[in-house]
Amino acid sequence: MQILEQWDEKKAARAGDVDAAYRLYWRYKQGDEVEMNLNKAFRWVLLAANGDNPEAQNALGGCYARGEGTEIDPSMAAIYYQKSASRSAHALNNLGKAYEEGNGIEKNFYKAFECYQKAATMGHTSAQVSLGNCYTEGRGTHIDYRTAHEWYKKAALAGDPSGMFYLAESFKHGRHGNIDLFEAKRWHIKAMESGDPRAVGQLEKPFLKYLDYGERLIRHLTKGRVIPGLEFLAPAEDKTPDSL
Repeated sequence: MQILEQWDEKKAARAGDVDAAYRLYWRYKQGDEVEMNLNKAFRWVLLAANGDNPEAQNALGGCYARGEGTEIDPSMAAIYYQKSASRSAHALNNLGKAYEEGNGIEKNFYKAFECYQKAATMGHTSAQVSLGNCYTEGRGTHIDYRTAHEWYKKAALAGDPSGMFYLAESFKHGRHGNIDLFEAKRWHIKAMESGDPRAVGQLEKPFLKYLDYGERLIRHLTKGRVIPGLEFLAPAEDKTPDSL
């Protein structure tokens, strides 16, 4: 961004353009063509939030929660999450976490569940995972493993690494129905490749490592033929029992 453009954006923000103020928040937070400065970022997001920009209000809540450009203040974080919750899935999810942890607001699993449920239906994948956990553990609602599985699946298919991990765990324990270790392994691998460190430890466990031998045996016995229900197996690479 040229200096003149920066000046114009600041001029617009000071004149009441809350979107310009919010853009300046991100520029200073990320060091986007300006020197990164969390104190300046905080001042701009405060201006945008007070101008009733819902995403800025959520971001300001995050600043208070993490102490970015200001002192850590969980109560102020919760206040700004509440201000924007009706218009922001991100704020709903953050407010749900605050209720779940009792961080800056009185702990309330039922309200946490409601926040996650609303954000999840808006497509927020982190909220979908948290909603799945609520159903798995009976927090704020009844235990319902099948519904939990479906929310994990939605998050996983949308590319959420945590959703992939919990979907794998659901398959591993068979909470939604039957145990399916092949699917458990497949989703643990996807979770690991997507950056969830918990999946690495699961893949090192013996019952999943032994699946490698089972898969290779099936490939050898079927000589690469596609067997209904086993389409996920790659064509045979090992041709002799000695290679198993």
